[in-house]
Amino acid sequence: MSFANMSVKGTPKASTMDASNMENFKPFPKFSTDVLHVGQEPEQWNSMAVVPPISLASTFKQFAPAEHTGFEYSRSGNPTRNCLEKSLAASEGAKHGHSDVIMGALCLNDDEMAERLRFFQNSLGAVPSPFDCYLVNRGLKTLAVRMKEHMKNGLAVAKFLESHPAVAKVIHPGLPSHPQYELGKRQMIGYSGMLTFFIKGGLAESRVFLKTVKLFTLAESLGGFESLCELPSLQTHASVPDDQRRSLGITDSLIRLSVGIEDVEDLIEDLDKALHAAVSILRFFNYVFHIL
Repeated sequence: MSFANMSVKGTPKASTMDASNMENFKPFPKFSTDVLHVGQEPEQWNSMAVVPPISLASTFKQFAPAEHTGFEYSRSGNPTRNCLEKSLAASEGAKHGHSDVIMGALCLNDDEMAERLRFFQNSLGAVPSPFDCYLVNRGLKTLAVRMKEHMKNGLAVAKFLESHPAVAKVIHPGLPSHPQYELGKRQMIGYSGMLTFFIKGGLAESRVFLKTVKLFTLAESLGGFESLCELPSLQTHASVPDDQRRSLGITDSLIRLSVGIEDVEDLIEDLDKALHAAVSILRFFNYVFHIL
């Protein structure tokens, strides 16, 4: 969606497809593809975070992929394992553990191309600030230990939510209910702390939940050490027209969580209290409507 809205004259034409189904590649026209953006759309679903390696498509040949999906954090799903030799990966969020840096890293296996990029950086001066580099390098030192907690906590929270009576649906690739669960087990060594769930009810219940949680901060960032929550329909995707949001499955009951590295029992207790508060509101409205 972002590529389609930001295209300008002279730039390559952007097309989108559901990459979780390799059958979609067979009829796909114009395989003179220069850049491949590997990600989720919509990202809040987290349902397509696990996709078959694009390089396995016999009819597809690309020069270089553009971006590896950030939710896999490269520790749970490594782009090099999927034969994506050149990858532009986000360095903020889980990579450095905080939510105070915006940065990317271009990882190459081509020395000649790497030298050309260094020349452009030196000539144009388009480089991140030294302090931002310091912050990222400092955080990368704890990536391995943080990812273990993200993966453990994220899966535990997903299992708890799936069993909760106030939750209609949970989307996390570590759950057997996920459409790419078996593929994820073969392709990944673990799963991130990102997940989506649908609360029973609508906007009123979502608001109560988000206002009641104490350990989850209402914020639009993701992947850091702290646990975050958000309502995409009113935050990240508020500018998207209603019909497009509905077609993407982004409803007022869809809530996105970025599970941090806090004590998982504390996180689950916090979620449980907020869900019970939301259910109480739902029961109250049902009672009022029954009286009327």
